[in-house]
Amino acid sequence: MNSPSYSERLFPAIGTQLALALSIPMTFLAALPFSQTTAVVAALMAGAIVLGLGNALAPKISVTHVLQAGRFRVPLDAIGELKVLDADELKRRIGPEANPKAQLLIRGDLKSALEIEIVDPSDPTPYLVISSRTPQALASAIYANRT
Repeated sequence: MNSPSYSERLFPAIGTQLALALSIPMTFLAALPFSQTTAVVAALMAGAIVLGLGNALAPKISVTHVLQAGRFRVPLDAIGELKVLDADELKRRIGPEANPKAQLLIRGDLKSALEIEIVDPSDPTPYLVISSRTPQALASAIYANRT
C-alpha cells in the first residue's frame, strides 16, 4: 500500500465539539437522582463516548493512487479539471449553481473547497466538491500522483 502524499482529517469545528460536550452536564443531571458518584461516572463516560465518536467518525481525505474522501473513492485517471473554490464560489457551487448529480463532502465551518471534475463515462457524477483547509495542496497532490 502506498503511503498518502496528502492526508487531512475534517474534525468537527470547535462549536460542534462544545455542543457535543453538553452531553456531560445533561448526563450528570439525568443520573444525579441515582447518586452523585453514578452521575459523575456516567457524565464522564457519556462525554468521552460522544466526543470520541465525533472525532473518530470525522471524514478523512487522502491521495495515493486514488483520491479517498470520506465514502468517495475515485481513481486519479477518472479525475478531470480541478478548481479551488473560495467562500463565494463555494456558496454558488453548492447552492444556486449546483448540479443535482454532484457529490459533496462539505464542512460548514471551512470556507474553501476543491471542485473535482469526474471524467469517467460510466459514472453519472459530474463533479465532487470537497471541503478542505488546504485545497491548493490537495489539488497539487492529485496532479503530482496523476503523472
